Amino acid sequence: MSHCLQRAFAQLLFLSLPAAAGLTGFSLDYTVLTTPPGGIYQPADCRNLDGSGACVIFTGAISFSADTDYTLTGITVAMNPANPDAGTKVFDNNGGNYFYDVVPGTLGPDGPGYSYNGGLFEVDIAQSAALGSYLGTATLQYQNAAGDALSSSPLSFQVLVTPEPAAFPVMLTALGALAAFVRRRNQTRYPQTKCCSTRSVPC
Repeated sequence: MSHCLQRAFAQLLFLSLPAAAGLTGFSLDYTVLTTPPGGIYQPADCRNLDGSGACVIFTGAISFSADTDYTLTGITVAMNPANPDAGTKVFDNNGGNYFYDVVPGTLGPDGPGYSYNGGLFEVDIAQSAALGSYLGTATLQYQNAAGDALSSSPLSFQVLVTPEPAAFPVMLTALGALAAFVRRRNQTRYPQTKCCSTRSVPC
């Protein structure tokens, strides 16, 4: 067989091969979520163990190639140890229960399809968590039909802990009261000279 025929046969064989199988998509709808200390109250969704019913929930998408069943075995949420709380007050304290309760166990012919869109994991925020930025990663674990344990590349996310919205009016009121106090004190120290209303009398 000539070199030209060998090369043409190799190209034809390559084109006839199926596309690479496996995980084709794992993403977050929003990589940054903002919450007050204690989390956002949503008792119907949060699975945290402290019973507060408050958390933040990251949503996103998972998709696989259309070839076989894939078993979703879990998701690992890892917080950065350099966060303000050193990983003790802003983390997934429900042991992955949200993922197991919400995400289908199988995607493929025997599941609801080859893709999923919705909640992926939750992050729980203690009431005593300091204000600031908390960084973390989420990694998906799954198995193919052969039972091989596989995992995705980690996705980065951020939780911003900010003051309670109700605290802003209180802060504005306090600032207004402080400004009025300073203004009155200055008026007492440096009283203004009042001018006479009669033109014949110099002011």
